[in-house]
Amino acid sequence: MCGLVAALVTCGLWLAFLAGFLGLIAWPFDLFANFRPQYLGSFAICAVALTIVRRRRMAAVAFLGVVATTASMAAYFNEPARPAVAGEQFKLVTFNLWFRNDDVARAARYLERTRADAIVLQEVDLARLERLTSELRSYPYHVQTPNVRYGLVIFSRTPLSEVEHLQNPAQVTRITRAKLRWRDTQITIIGAHLTWPMRPALARERAKELDMIADRVQRESGPVLVAGDFNLTPWSRFFARFVERSGLADCALGHGIHGSWPSQVGIARIRIDQCFASRHWSASSVSVGPTLGSDHLPVTINLELASEAGDHSSRTTRLMM
Repeated sequence: MCGLVAALVTCGLWLAFLAGFLGLIAWPFDLFANFRPQYLGSFAICAVALTIVRRRRMAAVAFLGVVATTASMAAYFNEPARPAVAGEQFKLVTFNLWFRNDDVARAARYLERTRADAIVLQEVDLARLERLTSELRSYPYHVQTPNVRYGLVIFSRTPLSEVEHLQNPAQVTRITRAKLRWRDTQITIIGAHLTWPMRPALARERAKELDMIADRVQRESGPVLVAGDFNLTPWSRFFARFVERSGLADCALGHGIHGSWPSQVGIARIRIDQCFASRHWSASSVSVGPTLGSDHLPVTINLELASEAGDHSSRTTRLMM
C-alpha cells in the first residue's frame, strides 16, 4: 500500500510539475508553477519510499523528478559572475505589511534597524500612515499610491522626485515610480503590488501590470530597481517573459530561494516578493527577515553599482525552465 500511494503521488507530482510550463496557455496551469521547492521535497520522499518497498522503476521516475526540479532551480544556487563594483552598497527592503497587521509599530522598529536606503511597503492602511511615518524617523520622505485605502508606499532617506503612478484603466493599480539620489547617482525605484491571479480576469490584469512595468523600465536610462509583492514566483512563464521584456535581472539569482509567503507555514512558503535590477547593478545578498505580524516576510536586498554597466549585462539571465 505504501508503494502504491508513493507511485500515485509521484505521477501526480509529474503532472503538476509539467502543467506549470503551460501557464501562458491557461491561468490554472500557471498556479502549478509556484511550488517547485515543494515538488522537489515530495519527489525525494517518494523516491526513498519506493526504494524501500523495492519498486525500482517508479523509484527511478521519482528520482528523475528530483533531478528535473533541482535543475529548474539551479540558477538560484550557482554564484553569478560579479562585475567590478564601486564599493558602497545600496540596501532595499520590500515588505507586504498586510492590511490585517495590528503590530505596525513592531514592523516599523524592524525596518528602522535595517538602515535601508529605501523601503517599499505594500498593503499599508493609509488611514494609519501618519503613525507609520512617525515610527520611521530615518525616512522623512515617502510617496503613496492614490485612490486606494490599502496602498503601496515608498520610503526614502533622501528626497523623492519625478513621481509617477502607473495606471491601468480597468482596475485600481498599486504601482508607483520615483527617483532618488544616492551617492551622486539618480536611481529609479518602481514599487509594485500586483493582482492576485485567482480568477481568469485577475490573471489577465496581473499580466497587463507586468507589461506596464516592463514598458516603463524600457524608457529608463539610468539604474533601475523594481520591487514588491508580485504574486508571482520565479517558475512562472510570466516571470520569465517579464525578465525578457524588461531587460531586468532577478536579484535572487545565485543567492538561494527565499520563501516569503505565507509566513505562518514555513514548509509551504513560496517566493512571491521580488526584486529586479537593471544592468547597472550587482546583487551581493538577498535575505528574508523575521515574522512581523504579516503573512509575508520582509525581504532585504543589498546591491552594488557596477563600475562598467556593460559588465553586468550577462546577469540578465535566462531563467532555467
